[in-house]
Amino acid sequence: MAPRPGVWLRAFSLAGWSAILVGVALGAGAPGRAPDAHQGQRCGARLTMPCLVRGDFVSLSAGFLHTCGLTRDGMAFCWGDGRSGALGNGKMGVRTTPTRVDGKIRFVEVRSGGNFSCGRSADSAVYFWGKSQPVPGYPKAAAVPAQVKLDGRAMALAAGRRHSCVIVGDGTASCWGFNVDGEGGNGTSGIAASVTLAPTPVAGALRFSAITAGLDFTCALTVAGEPYCWGSNVDGVMGDSASERCGDVAPVPCSSRPVRVETMLTFVEIAAGAGHVCARTARAEVFCWGSNAQGQIGSPGREEQGRVFPPRHVSVPGETPVSGISVGASHSCALTTNGALFCWGSDAAGQLGSGRNLEVERTPLRSQWRLTFQALSAGGYHTCGLTLDGDVFCWGDNQFGALGSS
Repeated sequence: MAPRPGVWLRAFSLAGWSAILVGVALGAGAPGRAPDAHQGQRCGARLTMPCLVRGDFVSLSAGFLHTCGLTRDGMAFCWGDGRSGALGNGKMGVRTTPTRVDGKIRFVEVRSGGNFSCGRSADSAVYFWGKSQPVPGYPKAAAVPAQVKLDGRAMALAAGRRHSCVIVGDGTASCWGFNVDGEGGNGTSGIAASVTLAPTPVAGALRFSAITAGLDFTCALTVAGEPYCWGSNVDGVMGDSASERCGDVAPVPCSSRPVRVETMLTFVEIAAGAGHVCARTARAEVFCWGSNAQGQIGSPGREEQGRVFPPRHVSVPGETPVSGISVGASHSCALTTNGALFCWGSDAAGQLGSGRNLEVERTPLRSQWRLTFQALSAGGYHTCGLTLDGDVFCWGDNQFGALGSS
């Protein structure tokens, strides 16, 4: 099974993001194993084994403080911080073991955001559950999936800190949720346009193949693989291209419309974090740009702790091509075609899986457990990998059970 792109999230506030590729499909298959958390003592800690959630998963998505996954039969399960309804089980509370998302909806994609989750069903509809801002009917929260009224058939989803986006059948994108910094991309920003209550088309009528939502910005790839971003440019993800001023307190550089990232590179996958972006080329190379305060760009020089632009090549050890990427709040990860997982950036909670007492690692390190993965997802302070057997292993911050451990 080809690796699925993952999710990224914010480190210093409640947030979430998600890197998306169009066309995720699940096999019809008979129902498989029900998820079951198997934890050892102190699993997931820096120098111990990761936490194990056994199941029949085909994809996963790590949010800020929670995690969701899809089983082979299209059922969604979530665990971790559900105090805002992000687990979709009809309750507001923390669950340290997998809980099935309510309803009989068959999903083909699930994404975990800040305090919410979203899913794309087999009939191309979009459902949201969790924190109020991204959910239609604001300010009312939804503890179970609520369908989003959408013009067109959903092809891919992105879940950010407090906003969400979708690509529909014709390749155009729409976003909704918070829009103070123009992250909705519809040409508006600021307090007067702080919340977009329903999916609203992104300006410019560009045709996209992939989309990802960061802390307060959004990036996407056109069908030709050209990277565009919009929203906050505080960390320089748009280079010098963002000429507007946005914000709710102090004005910050931004763009309320898509701007072309200043690079000749084209990509097949893109993932946004709190203030940085990573992307993968068709030649299986990884490039990152934006904030490098925690080494998340993968640059070895300590003198480069500010912004990095234009996109910089990340040298992943070994000769094996990179098949998937995922970006967390302030760490980044890459998966190779032989199932090896490499991460770099902040390791304050052990989210790199390095097995070392690190705070920051500026070059890619292979996971200490040497498990073979088919997919990965980086969350706020945690990281999860999906094995060939359909089991999920997670490590890093477990304060609210995002690793699937009590």
